[in-house]
Amino acid sequence: MNRILARWAGTALLALALGFTAAAQQQGQQGQQPPAQPAKAGENVPPAAPVISPEEEKEYKAFLAVTEVRPIDPKKIIAMGNDFVGKYPQSTYAAFIYSTMANAYQTTGDPDKMFEAGQKAIELNENNIDALSLMAWAVPRRIRGDEADLQQRLINAENYATRGINILSALTKPEAMSEEDFAKSKNAKLSMCYSGRGLVYLHTQRFADSAADLEKATTLTPDPDPVDFYVLGMAYTNSKRPHEAVTAYEKCVAGKAPANVQNECKRLGAEAKKEAANTLKPPTP
Repeated sequence: MNRILARWAGTALLALALGFTAAAQQQGQQGQQPPAQPAKAGENVPPAAPVISPEEEKEYKAFLAVTEVRPIDPKKIIAMGNDFVGKYPQSTYAAFIYSTMANAYQTTGDPDKMFEAGQKAIELNENNIDALSLMAWAVPRRIRGDEADLQQRLINAENYATRGINILSALTKPEAMSEEDFAKSKNAKLSMCYSGRGLVYLHTQRFADSAADLEKATTLTPDPDPVDFYVLGMAYTNSKRPHEAVTAYEKCVAGKAPANVQNECKRLGAEAKKEAANTLKPPTP
């Protein structure tokens, strides 16, 4: 199981608890509200809540059941998700469906479809934490220096990450979740947001901010992404902190990052060691 898939599986409880509860509440409220009074002339009338048909509810629950099966079958999730949003494009559940499909596309190695589904989820619900955390993590990893829209993509990625961090920081535990599951799920998504924003800050040469965010990204989860240690090492190096850079690069190698990243961590780690040998080590706080 690749690392992002593992994070997705670990955070599914949070997404399902929040998404399902919100949709269920909305559906329940339709039957609980008193009859609407006739609108007065010139008065704004809020749109009626969408009606969820028995067929839509049945297909949503079938989709939900597939997301809970282990091991996860991303291809089946994609097929069922596309079928659902094709039939019910205005569904209350559509944002959740799209964000789940975005994760599935990521695991199948289809970043273009992942970005498309993630953006659609955010358009439907700007506070969709699944989509925000995934897009915050993924967008800066696909950025190249020669892109015409580079600055806008960096701004978008930073906004996704910051919004995700703010939402998660204010989040309260759903009653259906244990404290342990809630903390694990919340921290995994926070780690992705801090990871993405830390990389944005590295791109924009805000090295101290980059290091601060990546420190959080690598400590919030028991299974940190070794690529985060690579980026953290570069943030430390550019902040003139060679001793910390050495440790970050060593963790990158120990974490079994992709071969090309491991080789770069070994090379940069050797350079950092040379610099550290001629630099006083900062006192331990």
